[in-house]
This record gives sequence, C-alpha cells and structure tokens, in this order.
Amino acid sequence: MHSTHRAPGFDPFLHDVRGAEVLEDAAGLGLATQRLVGREVLVAGDGGRVEVAVMSGPQSLRLSGPCPFAEGEPIAITDHNGLRYTGLRTAVATFRDTAGGAVIRLRAPSVAVFYPGRRHVRLSGDLGARIELDCEGGPIDARALDISMGGVGLSVSRDDGFVIGETFDVCLHLDDGVLRLPARVRSAVVFDDEVRLGVEFAAHAPVERLSRRLHAALHARQAA
Repeated sequence: MHSTHRAPGFDPFLHDVRGAEVLEDAAGLGLATQRLVGREVLVAGDGGRVEVAVMSGPQSLRLSGPCPFAEGEPIAITDHNGLRYTGLRTAVATFRDTAGGAVIRLRAPSVAVFYPGRRHVRLSGDLGARIELDCEGGPIDARALDISMGGVGLSVSRDDGFVIGETFDVCLHLDDGVLRLPARVRSAVVFDDEVRLGVEFAAHAPVERLSRRLHAALHARQAA
C-alpha cells in the first residue's frame, strides 16, 4: 500500500524559487499581475501569516476577514495550478477592514516569479490519455490539469498522499500504447479532498513521443 503523508505546499513566501524564472522588469511584472488579477491567490506575509484572498485589481486584494498584515509588511502573492505557479513580491500599502472583509492596497511589485518559466509549450488537459502513477506501493490513478515537455500538473486523491521529492513513473495510456516517463514531485498543495501535484519529468525521460503529441494538439487548437 502506498504510504500516506499530508502533502506539504510549495513555498508561498517565494523565498525558495529554485528552477523558476525570476524577473524584475516592467514586462515581467505586468505579465504576472495580469495572470493574478481576478484569481483566488495565496498571500504570505513576512511575519509568517498565510491567507487566501482574491486579487481584485492590479494593486488590490480582498480578504473574507480582517487584515492580518501590517502596513508596509512585505508579502508574496501566488496562484498555484498543478505544475505551474505565478507569483509577485510586493508590500501592503494600506488596508481597510469592512463588514465584508478587508480591502488591501498594494505597493508596486518588485519581483515576478514564473514556474517552470515560459520555455515549454504547455496545454491544459491530458491529450486524451488516461494517467496512472507507477509508485512503489502500486499504481495510482491521477487526473491531468496541464502538460508540457517539462512536466505535468496532476490532481490526486488526498488519501493517496505524496511528498515533495518523491519519484515515480508517469504512465500516459495513449491510443498507440503506454508512454512511461520517470518523474518527481516538485510541488504539492492540498485543496479540500484532493492534492494538486506539480510533477517534473526526469532529464532522461523519453519525451520525443510526447513532443509529437503536444505539437499536434497545439496545431489542432490553433486551427479550430
């Protein structure tokens, strides 16, 4: 039986950004802000508090409760989805507690973070493949959130449990056979009864067949 662990999250404070693309230019900051606006995000203050909020505008957050952060406190804002995350480092300018929750005004961001960067073509979905994880304790079914040449974002049951750094083979059951890709867990976040895993393929993984599938799917979507 596969061992069960409560999956730890990636670093929401954005202190550990190994493997990520870190930008400080206006274009990078603007792109990260654009991706975060309107999203439910994690907000992590340097004082140690982590809250869920909605990024309601380019320089504003809305919380469901009172603001736990101090004015001037540095914060990290992240949106995590499968293998990917986008983040900003900024600080609280002012806040106002209302009956409907706190409204936070942000200072201009100083750092944008993209994982795994923008070097891989990435598509949502599973390319029509059934996904199975070949783990030491036996196979586990998973649902693909997105997939690229560098890895795959997966959703698994919280009962299965995974830890960052754990290795296994990702098996894509395609119509022309099974593609087996050695991989490791790069990030893991618990959402209710599921765990969303960011899984990175090993450098020696045989991705040529996957590349053909990705580019065929990309051309099909562009032509639609």
